[in-house]
Amino acid sequence: MITSYDKLPIGKYLEACEVSSDKTRDGIARTVGYISILADMSEDEVLQLSLDEFSKLARQTAFLVEDAKPVTVASSYKLGNWELEPVHDYRKMTAGQYIDFQALAKDPSGHLVDLLAVFLVPKGMKYGDGYDIEEVKTAIKDMLPVTAAMALQAFFLTSLRDSIRDSLISSEKALKCVRNPEKRKMLRAQIAELRRSLKNGDGFGLSTKLAKQPASTGTQSLK
Repeated sequence: MITSYDKLPIGKYLEACEVSSDKTRDGIARTVGYISILADMSEDEVLQLSLDEFSKLARQTAFLVEDAKPVTVASSYKLGNWELEPVHDYRKMTAGQYIDFQALAKDPSGHLVDLLAVFLVPKGMKYGDGYDIEEVKTAIKDMLPVTAAMALQAFFLTSLRDSIRDSLISSEKALKCVRNPEKRKMLRAQIAELRRSLKNGDGFGLSTKLAKQPASTGTQSLK
């Protein structure tokens, strides 16, 4: 039974998010879903538990009421057979890596593992070269703790904003040299979009606080 965020893989966290957002489930049904995920049991197996056993496991999901404690980005992550190193400077990305990063960052909500796989590269290798990226994604989904994913998320957001800021500065400088009316119009629209992105803080949020206060039975009433 997983009883803390630092033991909760990002893949199981995403499964828990699906349970949390399922409007067809009431509080107890969501608790059944959580126990199933955290204890590696089928929901049918959870429903066969005695009330005492069920209540005990439900209480062990209490960590979901709290936010995860912040952690720092590690120099590398050992996930199964992979040792993955985060990219610490977006300016040193390959062109393909940067393009994938920009595309995924525009709509990251359903692509968190994909985005993490852009920034976590096997030690001694270049992005997408000499390894199976799908295997890396599987390792991230199955083994990277959600706390580590949150730390990486914060770092990636900083990188994204730095990238947007650099693009904005470059575009504003270029506008001064462009005389063609159509090109100036396009460049102004690009600058406006970049400014909007910086103002609105484009990026993705990963909140680990899925649950409200525990019900008196020890089950969780989830959002």
